[in-house]
Amino acid sequence: MSGSTHVDTGALHAAAGQLDALFDDALSQLNPVDATVADSGTAWPEAAGAGFDRFTSYLDARRESLQRTLAEMSATLVECARRYDAQDAATAERLHAVPQATSLDL
Repeated sequence: MSGSTHVDTGALHAAAGQLDALFDDALSQLNPVDATVADSGTAWPEAAGAGFDRFTSYLDARRESLQRTLAEMSATLVECARRYDAQDAATAERLHAVPQATSLDL
């Protein structure tokens, strides 16, 4: 079954830009939180220090995962838009290569 799908590559690029902005916003929001948490390390008693280290490691891993996921999603959207644009250009090129039939071709 052959069907037609319309993809607005501009919308894909716009969504990628929004993810990039979200990435930047998340980073700017998380950096002060990370600093505050790191500064509170001295408040943890010696016995709880290991727990604090595990806690901060967990936060670091979650932040890195969030940033990686947002970056990957943005890159994927841009790549999809690029591929759709290339596919459309190739299809247009093939269509332009087909000689146009006219009523004089009878």
